[in-house]
Amino acid sequence: METLEKRNFGAGEVVFRQGETSTEMFFILSGRIGISLSQPSGDFLLTELLPGMLFGEMGLLAGPPRTVTATALEASKVATIPAATFRKNTLGLPVWALSIARALADRLKSTTAAFERMVQDQTHKAVFSTDELPAVVNLNPRALESSYFPETDLHRLYLSGSVTMDDLAALTNQINSLRRQKISPVILSFSGVVEIQKQALEAIYQLARTATDVTGKVELENVQFIAERLSRHEGFQQILHADQTPVRRVGFGEHLMHQGEKGNELFIVKTGKFTIYRTFRGRELVLWTAEEGDVIGEMALITGKVRTASVRAEKSSQVYVISLEEFQKNKYHLPAWFQNLIEGLAFRVRSINVRLEEFLAGDLRPLSLVTGASLKIAENFRTPGEAYLMGHLNLKTLKELQAYIAPRLRSGVREFHFDLRSLDSLDRRALRYFVKLQEYLVTIHGRLRLEGLPPRVRGSEPGSS
Repeated sequence: METLEKRNFGAGEVVFRQGETSTEMFFILSGRIGISLSQPSGDFLLTELLPGMLFGEMGLLAGPPRTVTATALEASKVATIPAATFRKNTLGLPVWALSIARALADRLKSTTAAFERMVQDQTHKAVFSTDELPAVVNLNPRALESSYFPETDLHRLYLSGSVTMDDLAALTNQINSLRRQKISPVILSFSGVVEIQKQALEAIYQLARTATDVTGKVELENVQFIAERLSRHEGFQQILHADQTPVRRVGFGEHLMHQGEKGNELFIVKTGKFTIYRTFRGRELVLWTAEEGDVIGEMALITGKVRTASVRAEKSSQVYVISLEEFQKNKYHLPAWFQNLIEGLAFRVRSINVRLEEFLAGDLRPLSLVTGASLKIAENFRTPGEAYLMGHLNLKTLKELQAYIAPRLRSGVREFHFDLRSLDSLDRRALRYFVKLQEYLVTIHGRLRLEGLPPRVRGSEPGSS
């Protein structure tokens, strides 16, 4: 790529926020970037990205708005890749490579959205005992959602999820409401749609065809994303050859692959339907469903690790089978930056699967990104006041710990439990603060518990007592 603009971000500075409609992509030159869900209760860290990794590509591959917040965890430098530059550099890429990238982006976006719904729904059984969880937890997105950002884009309506005939009345009403406001054209973006009924698509096409300057025009955008999903195997023509690529039949209820096994094949659904799920403490965590044209099993080939999920046929099905050897032969024709993008997406899909399981287990400890570069605090979201500390705790960083404690005291928290084992260093003078905190908590019928000590507990420096 040509010379790109470079930007510096200080520790705690936001690169972009969840909900924004920006579409730039970024390449990390130095530092660390945290990818998190922004919630009123705090920022839920999904993963940390390191130098050499890309982020922000979701806005280009799956469409806006931003589904996460990106924050510098320490002083960082990134290169900004504008949308126009990205599109120009993907013109020569094989369609199958873009298909895999979009498939991963779709998966990451839908799983992130499901995770966010679970976090927001504090009555969800997953927040409490895992014994209360149903046998199957379905995260597969189904409902149609629409997003409108008049402050930045007056004409565009972003659709996501699944579109059925049952959704048409509400969608038509929303379109007509915009037309009555003299907004023309109304542009429907299908970049986030993962499934659509053929009849629904035909009805939307008819609406666009019959719209006039008088009634207000309706235009369709990114419909190719849907067509690509319905016949995505066409993007693999450089790999698939009708007479050469093996086809495997999978009967109803049979497994195409199992979680934890070594993967050396990639599959493209020719006919039928599959459920992709992870097994968690004897329960099924349904991640998504795959139908004609969808890619399955690419994660193990991209990362070289074991299968992250099991795949079961929901009806008699057929899949194209692409071997590891054939995949690698085509993969190495890709430019390094795009291989990096695909591998980064796969890494993040794996990361959010882990976070989902932590959520269901009640062990999720979201990282507070409001802390400084030297001290970070991770709190168990189910138990305010229970946290572990990372980095360096000394007189300088005590104000960050105090900023964490004060609002919890005001909200009624009276017990604090700090795990110190993840600290890199602890100044003995900072320990005195814990003594004073314990004395204060006793007066309000509370208590303080400290667990472990870091490898280094600094002694008193010259001139200190």
